[in-house]
Order: sequence, then structure tokens, then C-alpha cells
Amino acid sequence: MRVDHYTASVETCGSEALAWACEAVPIREQILVGRDGAVPRYRYDHAVAIQDGKSVVAVVRWGGNGESTSIELKGSIANETYGLLRSHWPDHRVSRLDVAVDGTAPGLFRRTFDAFELIRSEMPANRRPKLYQRGDWTELPPKRDGLSAYYGSKDSEVQVVLYEKGWERETRGGLTDQDRDWTRLELRVTPLRRESKTLLSGVSPSAAWGWSEWSARWLEAFQGMRPSRVELPARQRDDDRAYGALLSQYGALLDKFAAGDWSGLGERLGRDLKALQGLKKGSYRAA
Repeated sequence: MRVDHYTASVETCGSEALAWACEAVPIREQILVGRDGAVPRYRYDHAVAIQDGKSVVAVVRWGGNGESTSIELKGSIANETYGLLRSHWPDHRVSRLDVAVDGTAPGLFRRTFDAFELIRSEMPANRRPKLYQRGDWTELPPKRDGLSAYYGSKDSEVQVVLYEKGWERETRGGLTDQDRDWTRLELRVTPLRRESKTLLSGVSPSAAWGWSEWSARWLEAFQGMRPSRVELPARQRDDDRAYGALLSQYGALLDKFAAGDWSGLGERLGRDLKALQGLKKGSYRAA
């Protein structure tokens, strides 16, 4: 089991994050490229890609998206480096984590796909992950490309992909002598809430399969192990979220007005709020 992608937000400046990445990423030929072709992305103003030859293995983005800086690690580099990032910035947030597990045996891809379909058929329709199939499922080897099955929508926090890794490397990558039974199951977690992104920064790759109940069952069907369900943070109520935003934005002003007398401030807020409501109704008259 390996990490195949890791994107984290860290509270530091872009230059410091880039310096860390240049030192931490273990590659043979390091090339820095500004504006890697995919930026501007995620509302960041600046980006520098770290390439090993022609392959982009990491991207650092900063500016224009608050005070955080994004560090994106890809492929084998993600597996080698994500632990260093976790140690260096223990309070970071994870916006994407991919975890891959491989297997090889004659007919493994088809058997796994059939097992997943049996599990899906037994699930309630409203809880059943969506399925999207890619590739020509009607052609027999060697004419067809590698097959892929995507479970879960792109807009959800969890997506799992089952695909023929050996065929992919041979037909798309042009690599010869590949194991055509090489099958990969890949988990992609993209948390939507800040609290969940913080939680994911401390979850091990194997435990991340428990981000949803169905992804845990998929891993069990493929590898025989089923992780416990990850306890996600409770969703904050709208009123609590709005109250928190009020304190965050106007806390200093409220503290100034209170001057140590919070009960007096409460009475003042009550009077001013009634006056404002009366003004909106057209019944307010200035003293």
C-alpha cells in the first residue's frame, strides 16, 4: 500500500515551502519551472513545478488564496515524501490523498469488478456509489486498452478506481514486458470541510480507506482487510458557524466596546438591535 498523491496546505510563505520541497524531494535531475501549465489553479497567484526530467513530481502554489501555501506531491515522490511533510508541518491540512494497493493474479481485475458489482447490488440505491467505466470492455486482448472502473462521483469526498495497471503501462506508456494481470485499486479522498482536511493529515494511508463505509468494503473485497470507519468531525450548525464568523471578524471591536463590562455591552447590543429593527420597519425615530 502506497501514497500516490498528497496535496497539503501549510501555514508558511511560498519561498520557504519551495525551499523545503527542493531539499525533500529525492530526484535525479531537478528542474524548476514557473507556471506549470495548470496554473493559476485553486485561486493561487504563483506556482513553481519541480520536474525530474520531463515529469512533474511536485508543485508549490502560493498567493491569492489566504495565507496558506499548497504543496502537491505526485506519484512515487508522494510516497517517499509525504511523511517528511507531516513531520515538518504537523498542523497542515490535506485537500487530496490518493492511496494505491496492487495485486496480480490471472483474472484478478474481472473477479474484483464482479465482487464489487455484487456488493453494489446489495446496497440501498441511495447509498450505492456511482459507477463509470472507461475503456473498451468488449474487445479481447491484445486489441483493447487497459480498463478502468470509477466508483463514486468526482464531487464527493471519496472516489475509488479499479484499473488494469499493467495494461495501462503497456498501451498508454509504451512500456514492454508488463504484467498484464497487474491490477490496482486506488482510493482518492478530497475532504470538503476544513475540519476534515485537518483530520486527514493524521490518518495513516491504510486507515484512510475507512473514510466511507463502502470504500472500506471495497478494500476488504480486494485485499481481505477492512479498516475501521474514520470518525469524521461533526458538522457545525449554520448558526454556530455564523456566530464563529462574527467573533472572528468583530471580536476585537466587541472587546473594545465592552471595556471589561460584558453585561453592559449585552444591554447596548440589545438596544441597538431593537433600534435597527425599528428602522427597517419604518418606525424608528431619532431622539
